[in-house]
Amino acid sequence: MTSTTHRDSCVIFNTATFQQKIADLSAPFVTRFAKITRSYIFFHAFFTFVLCLELIFFGLLFSRFLQSTAMAFWLAGIFLTVFTYLVLLFYLQGRRPERLTQLRDEFIETIHSCIPFDPGTLEYHCCITEAIVHLISLLRIRSMENRWILATETLSYLVEKFRIWTKWKDLLKLKEMLLLTSIQEHIRLIKKEPSDLEAHASLASNYVALATLYQDPKKLALNEELCWEPPEYSSDEMRKKFEMALERALEEYHIIDEYEPKDPWVHAQRASLYKELEKAEEEQKEYEQILQMDPNNNEILLRLGKLYFRKGETAKGLKIYDQLQDLDHNKATELISEY
Repeated sequence: MTSTTHRDSCVIFNTATFQQKIADLSAPFVTRFAKITRSYIFFHAFFTFVLCLELIFFGLLFSRFLQSTAMAFWLAGIFLTVFTYLVLLFYLQGRRPERLTQLRDEFIETIHSCIPFDPGTLEYHCCITEAIVHLISLLRIRSMENRWILATETLSYLVEKFRIWTKWKDLLKLKEMLLLTSIQEHIRLIKKEPSDLEAHASLASNYVALATLYQDPKKLALNEELCWEPPEYSSDEMRKKFEMALERALEEYHIIDEYEPKDPWVHAQRASLYKELEKAEEEQKEYEQILQMDPNNNEILLRLGKLYFRKGETAKGLKIYDQLQDLDHNKATELISEY
């Protein structure tokens, strides 16, 4: 492993021409995904509208229906609408994974055609990863822009919630499938070259990106203005997926550490993952190891000092505060505010 800058990105072949080619190839797939999600929105909206109309007319004409057989026919129509909706919903849900898989496979096949490197090389796998990351960055849930809907706060909230509800699962599934494809590409490379530390670092970053999908719907949708968070994000299943992805990333950094035990960057990456996993003891050990190699690292001193204060180890935190007073007064002030 050569440098931190080099490690932080898996992009090896990074010319403007290749970047533009990726952008051009990604655009049609973003459009296709948008069409898929719009079709589901239209499906739900259409049946919701029809059912609401049927119920409204049923309520308005209820007194007339009491004296005629029309009530039976009207109720039958309502049940038929619900039955049709459920049957079509079951069919569409069965087709969803197939359509998303086809979209992913066609994208990967298209990207293969414009990569100038031989399959099996680190550069080849990293080009695929770069293309996948670019496509993921384009997949998002945009905020509502219709001014008539935005004029009413309640309607705006309901419409926005409906849009998120109909899109977020497909968005999560496609991004998950793309990242898993990138992960599989790296694993194939590592099987050929097990000691390639750049490949291990890139694989770890892919696992971290995968974990991010399970953590925050705003990060998933690339939109900080989302008004509603799907309750599934608070489920044990989502938390388990999040933790599993980070544990896999930690395994990769442990492998790198075996080859490069004196690399502060590796310990910093592990510390950040332990923080996400809420493992304060392990996080503390990583910071302490970094300081053994770089005693005057202001940023690490600040993080460790804050951690000491959160854990109630005040004496250690104040000792670090004294160190920062001599090294960086601003960071010392920031640290003591945590006291």
